[in-house]
Amino acid sequence: MYNSTTPTTEANPMQGTKNGRPTKYKKEYAEQAKKLCEKGFTDKDLADFFDVTEQTINNWKGDHPLFFESIKSAKKYSDDLVVQSLYNRAIGYTLTEEREEKSDTSGTKSVKVNKQIAGDTTAQIFWLKNRQPKEWRDKQETEHSGVIGNVTYTPEQYAEEEKLLNDMGLD
Repeated sequence: MYNSTTPTTEANPMQGTKNGRPTKYKKEYAEQAKKLCEKGFTDKDLADFFDVTEQTINNWKGDHPLFFESIKSAKKYSDDLVVQSLYNRAIGYTLTEEREEKSDTSGTKSVKVNKQIAGDTTAQIFWLKNRQPKEWRDKQETEHSGVIGNVTYTPEQYAEEEKLLNDMGLD
Protein backbone atom coordinates (compact mmCIF):
# COMPACT_ATOMS: atom_id res chain seq x y z
CA MET A 1 0.00 0.00 0.00
CA TYR A 2 1.26 3.44 -0.87
CA ASN A 3 0.56 6.75 0.78
CA SER A 4 1.53 10.35 0.26
CA THR A 5 4.68 9.93 2.35
CA THR A 6 6.02 7.18 0.12
CA PRO A 7 8.77 8.56 -2.15
CA THR A 8 8.01 8.88 -5.85
CA THR A 9 9.68 6.26 -8.00
CA GLU A 10 8.87 4.44 -11.21
CA ALA A 11 7.96 1.44 -9.06
CA ASN A 12 5.50 3.62 -7.11
CA PRO A 13 3.04 5.16 -9.59
CA MET A 14 0.36 5.73 -6.90
CA GLN A 15 2.45 8.14 -4.87
CA GLY A 16 0.30 11.02 -3.60
CA THR A 17 -3.05 9.26 -4.01
CA LYS A 18 -5.46 8.45 -1.21
CA ASN A 19 -5.95 4.91 -0.03
CA GLY A 20 -9.34 3.25 -0.13
CA ARG A 21 -12.18 2.77 -2.50
CA PRO A 22 -12.62 5.20 -5.43
CA THR A 23 -15.22 7.93 -4.89
CA LYS A 24 -18.71 7.65 -6.34
CA TYR A 25 -18.78 11.45 -6.63
CA LYS A 26 -19.44 12.99 -10.05
CA LYS A 27 -19.22 16.68 -10.82
CA GLU A 28 -22.89 16.82 -11.86
CA TYR A 29 -23.83 15.93 -8.27
CA ALA A 30 -23.33 19.57 -7.27
CA GLU A 31 -26.20 20.72 -9.50
CA GLN A 32 -28.39 17.77 -8.52
CA ALA A 33 -27.79 18.41 -4.81
CA LYS A 34 -28.61 22.10 -5.29
CA LYS A 35 -31.97 21.32 -6.91
CA LEU A 36 -32.80 18.75 -4.23
CA CYS A 37 -31.87 21.07 -1.35
CA GLU A 38 -34.00 23.84 -2.87
CA LYS A 39 -36.88 21.37 -2.43
CA GLY A 40 -36.01 20.89 1.24
CA PHE A 41 -33.72 17.86 1.18
CA THR A 42 -31.50 17.29 4.22
CA ASP A 43 -28.05 15.69 4.20
CA LYS A 44 -29.71 12.39 5.13
CA ASP A 45 -32.09 12.74 2.17
CA LEU A 46 -29.13 13.47 -0.12
CA ALA A 47 -27.32 10.38 1.17
CA ASP A 48 -30.38 8.26 0.42
CA PHE A 49 -30.73 9.79 -3.05
CA PHE A 50 -27.07 9.25 -3.99
CA ASP A 51 -27.07 5.82 -2.26
CA VAL A 52 -24.23 6.70 0.12
CA THR A 53 -23.91 7.40 3.84
CA GLU A 54 -24.25 10.81 5.48
CA GLN A 55 -20.54 10.60 6.27
CA THR A 56 -19.86 10.31 2.53
CA ILE A 57 -21.95 13.44 1.91
CA ASN A 58 -19.87 15.24 4.55
CA ASN A 59 -16.65 13.96 2.95
CA TRP A 60 -17.82 15.21 -0.46
CA LYS A 61 -18.54 18.64 1.06
CA GLY A 62 -14.95 18.78 2.28
CA ASP A 63 -13.41 17.40 -0.91
CA HIS A 64 -15.55 19.28 -3.45
CA PRO A 65 -16.06 23.00 -2.69
CA LEU A 66 -18.62 23.44 -5.50
CA PHE A 67 -20.73 20.62 -4.02
CA PHE A 68 -20.53 22.24 -0.55
CA GLU A 69 -21.42 25.73 -1.84
CA SER A 70 -24.34 24.46 -3.92
CA ILE A 71 -25.83 22.69 -0.90
CA LYS A 72 -25.20 25.64 1.41
CA SER A 73 -26.77 28.21 -0.94
CA ALA A 74 -29.76 25.98 -1.75
CA LYS A 75 -30.50 25.32 1.92
CA LYS A 76 -30.27 29.04 2.66
CA TYR A 77 -32.67 29.75 -0.23
CA SER A 78 -35.18 27.20 1.12
CA ASP A 79 -34.85 28.43 4.69
CA ASP A 80 -35.40 32.03 3.55
CA LEU A 81 -38.62 30.99 1.78
CA VAL A 82 -39.90 29.31 4.93
CA VAL A 83 -38.98 32.33 7.06
CA GLN A 84 -40.83 34.65 4.67
CA SER A 85 -43.88 32.34 4.59
CA LEU A 86 -43.96 32.07 8.38
CA TYR A 87 -43.61 35.84 8.69
CA ASN A 88 -46.46 36.43 6.21
CA ARG A 89 -48.60 33.86 7.98
CA ALA A 90 -47.92 35.58 11.33
CA ILE A 91 -48.70 39.14 10.24
CA GLY A 92 -51.31 38.39 7.58
CA TYR A 93 -51.20 39.04 3.87
CA THR A 94 -53.28 39.92 0.82
CA LEU A 95 -54.20 37.17 -1.62
CA THR A 96 -55.40 37.89 -5.16
CA GLU A 97 -57.96 35.39 -6.46
CA GLU A 98 -59.29 35.16 -9.95
CA ARG A 99 -62.83 33.91 -10.38
CA GLU A 100 -65.55 33.80 -12.99
CA GLU A 101 -68.64 35.95 -12.50
CA LYS A 102 -71.79 36.31 -14.54
CA SER A 103 -71.77 39.30 -16.86
CA ASP A 104 -74.74 41.23 -18.19
CA THR A 105 -73.41 41.18 -21.74
CA SER A 106 -71.13 38.20 -22.45
CA GLY A 107 -72.30 35.55 -20.01
CA THR A 108 -69.22 35.35 -17.74
CA LYS A 109 -66.14 37.42 -17.10
CA SER A 110 -62.94 36.87 -15.17
CA VAL A 111 -62.65 39.07 -12.08
CA LYS A 112 -59.66 39.53 -9.77
CA VAL A 113 -60.54 39.91 -6.10
CA ASN A 114 -58.16 40.84 -3.29
CA LYS A 115 -58.68 38.91 -0.08
CA GLN A 116 -57.10 39.95 3.21
CA ILE A 117 -55.85 36.93 5.19
CA ALA A 118 -55.61 37.66 8.93
CA GLY A 119 -52.46 36.88 10.88
CA ASP A 120 -52.34 33.45 12.48
CA THR A 121 -51.86 33.44 16.26
CA THR A 122 -50.04 30.08 16.25
CA ALA A 123 -47.49 31.44 13.78
CA GLN A 124 -47.17 34.60 15.85
CA ILE A 125 -46.54 32.63 19.05
CA PHE A 126 -44.00 30.39 17.29
CA TRP A 127 -42.20 33.43 15.89
CA LEU A 128 -42.10 35.24 19.22
CA LYS A 129 -41.01 32.18 21.23
CA ASN A 130 -38.07 31.74 18.88
CA ARG A 131 -37.17 35.39 18.33
CA GLN A 132 -37.76 36.60 21.90
CA PRO A 133 -37.46 33.49 24.08
CA LYS A 134 -36.88 35.36 27.36
CA GLU A 135 -40.20 37.18 27.03
CA TRP A 136 -42.31 34.51 25.31
CA ARG A 137 -41.29 31.03 26.41
CA ASP A 138 -43.83 28.98 28.34
CA LYS A 139 -41.58 28.36 31.32
CA GLN A 140 -40.76 31.55 33.16
CA GLU A 141 -37.81 31.55 35.51
CA THR A 142 -38.13 33.41 38.78
CA GLU A 143 -35.06 34.30 40.80
CA HIS A 144 -35.36 34.12 44.56
CA SER A 145 -32.99 35.75 46.99
CA GLY A 146 -32.60 35.60 50.72
CA VAL A 147 -31.89 32.91 53.27
CA ILE A 148 -33.80 29.67 53.22
CA GLY A 149 -33.68 27.30 56.16
CA ASN A 150 -32.90 27.57 59.86
CA VAL A 151 -30.64 30.28 61.15
CA THR A 152 -28.13 29.29 63.81
CA TYR A 153 -27.07 31.97 66.26
CA THR A 154 -24.15 32.00 68.65
CA PRO A 155 -25.13 32.81 72.24
CA GLU A 156 -23.78 36.33 71.74
CA GLN A 157 -25.82 36.87 68.55
CA TYR A 158 -28.92 35.51 70.26
CA ALA A 159 -28.50 37.91 73.16
CA GLU A 160 -28.03 40.82 70.75
CA GLU A 161 -31.18 39.90 68.77
CA GLU A 162 -33.15 39.50 72.01
CA LYS A 163 -32.01 42.94 73.20
CA LEU A 164 -33.07 44.52 69.85
CA LEU A 165 -36.51 42.91 70.08
CA ASN A 166 -36.91 44.08 73.71
CA ASP A 167 -35.87 47.63 72.75
CA MET A 168 -38.51 47.59 70.02
CA GLY A 169 -41.14 46.29 72.42
CA LEU A 170 -41.42 42.93 70.68
CA ASP A 171 -40.58 40.56 73.55
